[in-house]
Amino acid sequence: MIERHRRSRAEIYLELMKNCIEPILPTKLMYAGNLSYKVLKQYLVKMIEHGYIVAVDVSNDCRSKCKYVITAKGLTLIHDYDAWHTRVSV
Repeated sequence: MIERHRRSRAEIYLELMKNCIEPILPTKLMYAGNLSYKVLKQYLVKMIEHGYIVAVDVSNDCRSKCKYVITAKGLTLIHDYDAWHTRVSV
């Protein structure tokens, strides 16, 4: 039997933030994070509240679209986590 590893919330947050380095639509982010839309929205709300990502409006003629992009605070968090993870796993 294959042993499966459940991702922690921290791992999910970091994975989503890493995918937001370039502006990304919520559907693509949902697929990249392997999450349902309902769960993704919950994570997005928390990350926006804490200032790790921002929503950018990229409306065209008749359709309103929103993309998500990481902030400097989010980049710092990713960098600090990666540095910590490298030290701990050695």
